[in-house]
Amino acid sequence: MSEALNAGKHVFCEWPLGNGSEEARKLAELARQKGVVAAIGTQMRYAPEVTYLKQLIADGYVGKVLSTTLIGAGGSWGNEITEDHYYLYVQASGATLQAIPLTHTLAGLTEVLGGIDQLSARTLTHFDHVKVIETGDLKKKNTPDQIMIHGTLQGGAALSVHYRGGITRGTNLLWEINGTEGDLQVTGENGHGQIVQLAIKGAKGEEKDMKTLLPPPIAYDGWPSFSGARNVAHLYAIIAEDVRTGSRKAPNFEDGVALHDLIDRVERFAQANKINNKPPSSE
Repeated sequence: MSEALNAGKHVFCEWPLGNGSEEARKLAELARQKGVVAAIGTQMRYAPEVTYLKQLIADGYVGKVLSTTLIGAGGSWGNEITEDHYYLYVQASGATLQAIPLTHTLAGLTEVLGGIDQLSARTLTHFDHVKVIETGDLKKKNTPDQIMIHGTLQGGAALSVHYRGGITRGTNLLWEINGTEGDLQVTGENGHGQIVQLAIKGAKGEEKDMKTLLPPPIAYDGWPSFSGARNVAHLYAIIAEDVRTGSRKAPNFEDGVALHDLIDRVERFAQANKINNKPPSSE
């Protein structure tokens, strides 16, 4: 990627941007120096359902947002894996439960509700080894399979997040937004909010039961036949506009650095809590 940036080329990088915040910061600085379009693939932000949710919140569907709760299953990061995906269980690879599905989905959550302010976090590792499906061999695992975050959003709403490895027999993506006037509920088949088809339910005012809301208006979804790939299609269209016009609407490397910093905060709190049950004094 550095070679492309040094050559003055526009760059699109799938998330994560780098293997850790230090590498991400170097890439962001290089992109800034070269003045190119340098975009990251946090495409949940451009899912039609997420754009629709953002408008519902802005229009006051739930009134003042009081809290939001997110539960997700990562698919991988359980107790077995295929050989070619074993790298997901090696912390040094940078492809962890917190780095991929959790951060992808938090990028969508914060697009709708605003940034995260204060947080505390814990991680748990139930499996020290993972079974390779093809061979039955056990390989060492040093990535967490349970992540818990509590905190507040910049608007003051309470935030509760629980991501777990594997797939459950229950709900594998549940995101609720609760407010003074109404409630919204978003579900999906897995915790990868960037690719899964999302369904929205809501209730407000005198309504007692959740009802399925209509699909997002066509204005939010120019590629309805693309299924999960439509989020990427929306993002590509924004990148193309940036290249043609000089705008900077697509999520860029600086946004990527902020997400890496968020992962760092979660991991730092989790490590501190693991050692002494107290968060770092610097946060």
